[in-house]
Amino acid sequence: SQVATMVIVRQQCPDISVPTVYAYVPTRDNAVGLPFSDISYTEGVDMHGAPWEALPLGTKLIGVRNFARIVAQLHFRATGSIYFK
Repeated sequence: SQVATMVIVRQQCPDISVPTVYAYVPTRDNAVGLPFSDISYTEGVDMHGAPWEALPLGTKLIGVRNFARIVAQLHFRATGSIYFK
């Protein structure tokens, strides 16, 4: 689901920084013997927890508005999880 979501967001919103998915194997039937994904590194700041809490309210509002603008660009035909067929 995570890999499929990254691929779709990257397709629908090319201006959003999303890692490139180079390879994805959801089964153990491979040389590694485990499901795996190979994705590019994307520079960014983890805003979970303390970094977010330390921001001034005005900065948080800007962040929430920017996130809402990104989410509004995404369009899906149905609700639920995203998976490859």
